[in-house]
Amino acid sequence: MFSCGEKVLIDNSGQETWVFQLDGATHRLEPGAISEIRLDAGEHTLAFPSPSGSGIDTLIPFQVSREMFLHAPGSRYLLWKDLYGSQAKRNTLLQEQEFEWDSVLYKVDVSWLDTNQMVHTRDWDYGIGESFDEKIVLGSHQDEAVKVRLLRIEAFAKEYQKRAARN
Repeated sequence: MFSCGEKVLIDNSGQETWVFQLDGATHRLEPGAISEIRLDAGEHTLAFPSPSGSGIDTLIPFQVSREMFLHAPGSRYLLWKDLYGSQAKRNTLLQEQEFEWDSVLYKVDVSWLDTNQMVHTRDWDYGIGESFDEKIVLGSHQDEAVKVRLLRIEAFAKEYQKRAARN
């Protein structure tokens, strides 16, 4: 069924079922689940019980104007930049730094989504559940292109290994 509005991806990378309200309608998202809904452009609210269990809701007003990403409290995500095409300007286009996760050291260009912010406007090329393209078509004026991918922190190592194997 087709519905109008902007795509909103909702992710629960946590270990507990996330119960929340969007504009007063209650939703449940199981651990590890991803859901997609459409919301009309304009003002909306996300509400959920406070982590302390005091029964007081946390209320987050947000504005939808394009694709959005919502996630459960406490989830950690990173934005991974990678380069397609010529690698000649790699050191200029990427700010690769050493990054350790799960006792493995990586050298990549990553930044973190703010863990205190649970509502994000999509400003990356590939989202949760999407992979970096193996190849992209560069324009006639391009020698290279930088693409950004959103990942759950837990999925980073696996995706890094897969990407490295292709290169």
